Amino acid sequence: MMDVLSVNQAFGMAPPRRPAVLCIAGPDGSTDMIMTQWFNWLNLKHNPMISFAMETTLSLGQNVKNSDTVYLAFPPVKEALLYKAGIRTAYQGKTKTLPDGIVPTVLPEVPVLVPQGSEVILRCTVEGSYKYPFKKVRIYNCNLEEARGKSELE
Repeated sequence: MMDVLSVNQAFGMAPPRRPAVLCIAGPDGSTDMIMTQWFNWLNLKHNPMISFAMETTLSLGQNVKNSDTVYLAFPPVKEALLYKAGIRTAYQGKTKTLPDGIVPTVLPEVPVLVPQGSEVILRCTVEGSYKYPFKKVRIYNCNLEEARGKSELE
């Protein structure tokens, strides 16, 4: 079970400049999961926003557009690295062979699969994106809609 968190609580659990795993609904009830290069909090006092970067050389995650709802999960960094190349996994009982070490989990509060052991999950709405000059990354800016974290009872 995950509890709704305040922005301050989420900030403490999801420190900036670390990778996260972007989890978005894929086709036919699947979930696309891919590691972001970095994550950052923006304009925290007036309007909680976040920013993250993704490699433009990877196909998964490149179809994210304005007003899409995305989920950023924060498993331990070692676990996040397993999603660097991205995976598409099944959902709702469908089976698919996954690479070694990748164990997604279902949370009743989140409509997509997330990496097992995630400490916090941020639901965001994409406000805009741009290609970063001189690097093969795309930067996404998002409004924070909701943050969930592990309950103290777990």
